[in-house]
Amino acid sequence: MSSSSNSHTESTRMAFNADQQRIHNMENAAIEASLACETRSIVERIRPVNTIYAYIPKQEKFKKWCVERHYPNDIVSEMKIVRYVKELFEKGMQSTVRNADGTTSTTRTGYSHETLKMHIKALVDLHNKQKVEYEGMMSLKHPRGETLKSFKSSLKRLCSRVRQSENFVDPGIGSIQDGYNVEQLGQIADYYFGRKKKARDALRDRMVFLLNHMMMLRGETLRDTNLNHLFSLEFKDEGATRCPVFVMMIMGGKTNQEQHKLYSGVIRHKNVQMCAFGAVSFFLFYHFHVQGETFPDFSKNENWFDTKLARGRSLNKPVSYNTQLNSVNNAFAAVGINSVKKTHSGRQAGAREAEMAGLSHNHIRRVGRWNSESMENNYLTCVPRTAIRVIQGFPEDKGCFWLSRALVTPSLSLQKKIFPMVEEWQQNMQEDSSCQTICGEGFLKLLVELRTIILQDAVFFKQLVPDHEIFSHEVFQCEEFTTFAEELNRTINSTTPPAEVEIQRVVPEINSRISDLSSQIQSLYRASGSNNAVSNEVIEAISSNVVKKMEEKFGNALGIYTQPLSSISATANIAANTATSTRRRGRR
Repeated sequence: MSSSSNSHTESTRMAFNADQQRIHNMENAAIEASLACETRSIVERIRPVNTIYAYIPKQEKFKKWCVERHYPNDIVSEMKIVRYVKELFEKGMQSTVRNADGTTSTTRTGYSHETLKMHIKALVDLHNKQKVEYEGMMSLKHPRGETLKSFKSSLKRLCSRVRQSENFVDPGIGSIQDGYNVEQLGQIADYYFGRKKKARDALRDRMVFLLNHMMMLRGETLRDTNLNHLFSLEFKDEGATRCPVFVMMIMGGKTNQEQHKLYSGVIRHKNVQMCAFGAVSFFLFYHFHVQGETFPDFSKNENWFDTKLARGRSLNKPVSYNTQLNSVNNAFAAVGINSVKKTHSGRQAGAREAEMAGLSHNHIRRVGRWNSESMENNYLTCVPRTAIRVIQGFPEDKGCFWLSRALVTPSLSLQKKIFPMVEEWQQNMQEDSSCQTICGEGFLKLLVELRTIILQDAVFFKQLVPDHEIFSHEVFQCEEFTTFAEELNRTINSTTPPAEVEIQRVVPEINSRISDLSSQIQSLYRASGSNNAVSNEVIEAISSNVVKKMEEKFGNALGIYTQPLSSISATANIAANTATSTRRRGRR
């Protein structure tokens, strides 16, 4: 009896433990499901808007396909993805083309590899969503298996072959011919500034286009930029004139979903017509002065933190993608540019032109923020100084920044006619800590920099487009501005570039030419069998003569560059020694 009782007690205890374990399992499963939902909601919340717009129609199309193929559900699996994408590839897509006579015709073209890859990404995302939303799906196998991997590899080759041979797709698409060059960039900037209709929108679109090019931005980056992301710095010892920097903080984007604080910047361009810094200046001037928009209220963060730089219909709404696209299309049509890239064109063309100007891939990577490393994210300024110089039309070396239009600084009283509320808010921030923010102070300092840029650049633009609406403002009609413009023009006409800038510009070229010349002389003397010492004397004579001529041209200014100039002789000697050692090795 006792044995039976003990057995019953043990069974009861085991059953109780099993029940408890089931309860714990259910609780853990509920917690894990809740965490999965929470994580998914965070992913959806921080996901770029363009990605959402790209994924949703593709996911809906897949669900419809599942119904047509009589699947019991639309649960994403590896083989479903392979079958679905294979059918897309084989079927192609139908597009409508408008003919010259106004009629339309339909054609069927193959999907590009990138488009099919986007379909796969959208379906994998749908799979992740289904794991969270559907009960019992947490253990569902991930669709990115070996079969899908092999299929994607073969798909790239098939797409390329079909699009090029069967569909007669233009091979120039995506090539170095696709886009615009520096000359056309200037024409686009002139097109926007000269556009009379909707002047505010034209100045905004000009600013967006130039910033996208100079900073190699994605189209959506500027649409997401607020005023509190903007501030200014100064590059010290850049040259004979001050070198302020327009800096934009990038807080998100396609490749920055962790919300790192990244930075992009520009200095004033050598060519006033392509100056993105100036484009920002004129747009904000028009916005606050000509259009009469209310100056930001810095008393509370919520009053101005959401104000967009490239604003659309309201202060807190950015310009829409379609508006930006139509603007670029019109500009390209006016200038005669044929490019597949539109709102993304600045990122592509900016990188290409930077490479053509001699920038290294590492510098270009930093400007475009491609694969930013943790060192840049956490420790560096992320404002690549060397790259910014080259992109704005200056030599790579430090010390060559010089702008003729910056020779005369406008009077303080004239400057304060622009953004007159700046000093008041600066005073308020000093007296009331509740409205004091780092980004607020930074934006006000930027506006102070923009005052001078507006006045200096306006002297030239007023001559180019005198009937522009912006120049009807009282600031540009007052006697003080007229006096300043006359003084600036007079100073420019009577000033030559400083000797230091000229020397910095020509010395590297002279070094290169002397080095090439010394090599040629050595080759000639080797061919003739003459004494190597004679060739060294010839090279030294040429080098000395070059130094003498430069001293005559630049005078005392040459003294600070004795090392680069002395390297001319050093270069010649190195070339001579190299030639000698080469000949000795040949004798062995």
